[in-house]
Amino acid sequence: ATMKKLPRAAGVCKCFGGILQTSLFVALPNAAIAAVLQWLWPNGTLSLFGEDGGLLTETIVWSGVTFLLGFLVVFRTSQSYARWWEGCSSCHFMRAEWFDA
Repeated sequence: ATMKKLPRAAGVCKCFGGILQTSLFVALPNAAIAAVLQWLWPNGTLSLFGEDGGLLTETIVWSGVTFLLGFLVVFRTSQSYARWWEGCSSCHFMRAEWFDA
């Protein structure tokens, strides 16, 4: 007996391991954060710019964010360069082994 193949769209709606579950795992926390921020901003609870003591008018905040982003960019760049160089070394080693065989 031949098994009936499921259509490709069935893979989207699987309960475990489907695309929908993975995307909801990423999207729902971000949507909740965005909803809270939208609720706080018009009420005046969250002051980001313009007012005295606003978050985006403080130079300490900008310095900290700039340092953190710069550190992350440099760290990720050095990690990717190290992986690239290791890949090149492995390719050269593999080529040398093939020619020696």
